[in-house]
Amino acid sequence: MENRAFLEDDRTAVFKCPQCNLVKSMDVGQYSKLDRFIRFTARCVCGHSFKVVLERRKFYRKKVKLAGKCSLKSGSRDFSIVVKDLSRQGLGFEVFGRTPFKVGDLLMVEFKLDNDSQTVIRKEVKVQLITGETVGAAFYSMDPQNVYDKELGFYLL
Repeated sequence: MENRAFLEDDRTAVFKCPQCNLVKSMDVGQYSKLDRFIRFTARCVCGHSFKVVLERRKFYRKKVKLAGKCSLKSGSRDFSIVVKDLSRQGLGFEVFGRTPFKVGDLLMVEFKLDNDSQTVIRKEVKVQLITGETVGAAFYSMDPQNVYDKELGFYLL
């Protein structure tokens, strides 16, 4: 199985060892001119070697710090979160305390943008990655007629 890593700022990528779960940011500037992706084998300090696909992100990821809440689609309990980054396809956020979600869970997230109108965004997401208290999630649906999607698009310009 191949692990995915993303070339985020033309210089660094974040890797996670599937054996020991060590997360490490590395300088991969030699790959900054790549078109789409490159495959290689990485070796962790624990000694484990694993296959990596390094690729560019499809959409700009904006660093933010926005308070919000989320809940499992099947549950009623709200969890406080801080949205750390946003893109057209998803978001990264921190959950305080033990992360009660697993990869594949559907969540409802709600947060306020820090724009002039303090727009509230309420979207369904699917959990893609969990690293400690940090959750990476993809927007489950995108609709250009949806007011949340329009506002988010303007915010990310």
